[in-house]
Amino acid sequence: MAPTQPARKVHASPPARRIWDGFARSRQYATSTSDWFVSRGHYAETSEALVRVSPEAFEQYQEHTVGGEFEPGSTLVMLHRSRVDRKPGRVHVMQREPSGWSYLVLEADGTIVEQGALPGCAGCHADAVSDSVFGPPRSQAPE
Repeated sequence: MAPTQPARKVHASPPARRIWDGFARSRQYATSTSDWFVSRGHYAETSEALVRVSPEAFEQYQEHTVGGEFEPGSTLVMLHRSRVDRKPGRVHVMQREPSGWSYLVLEADGTIVEQGALPGCAGCHADAVSDSVFGPPRSQAPE
């Protein structure tokens, strides 16, 4: 009988990190407010948010009302940072497709965490003002 060889350990490579292809471009989008605001949705009350809006959707986002619908190609990018130390947090993206919205959750560097027709995102956004979009903050209570 031949001697047996010790089993070789196979180390799986970590999945390749993929940066959202629109991340660099989105950093050039105009912001919907002049400064960061307290997030009342994502990471409620623990983070501040800043929304960047693609050029073709900016005016509509600023004036978003019931019945408004965004054109395919519209992109909304919500940046987050900690209210305590201003450390960048996750980025949430909505992209309007002909069939509806697709969502992305990114790390602060643009690395994709999740993407697609995410049920958690779609579920919350179903309660939005119109077309699954909440729109810019209208007022903020003093802190």
